[in-house]
Amino acid sequence: MVIALSLHGDNRAWPARILDRHEIVNDTIGGVPIAITWCPLCGSAVDIEREVDDEVTEFGVSGVLYNSDLVFYDRNSNTLWDQDGRRYIGTRLFWFAWYTFHPDTELIR
Repeated sequence: MVIALSLHGDNRAWPARILDRHEIVNDTIGGVPIAITWCPLCGSAVDIEREVDDEVTEFGVSGVLYNSDLVFYDRNSNTLWDQDGRRYIGTRLFWFAWYTFHPDTELIR
């Protein structure tokens, strides 16, 4: 199994077996800074923009779980984020690729 993303003519794929160890990939695809987040416990992958408050950030694995799902942190501000892109102090990231093409998607929480 791979997690794949195509953006602005740039195509990438990350094997789930590699993401099992790393859980987060900070990357730039099609000129857009993104992060691929992978939760090995629930098998969910999310891609989000890494630009927060007009600044590109990097995300890291926090070691914290919320409802058995990955919680990561912003290395610039040390704030925690959940996999649907909510910072626990209220700022929102966008789950970039899917939501761009499917803005009517309902997110199960």
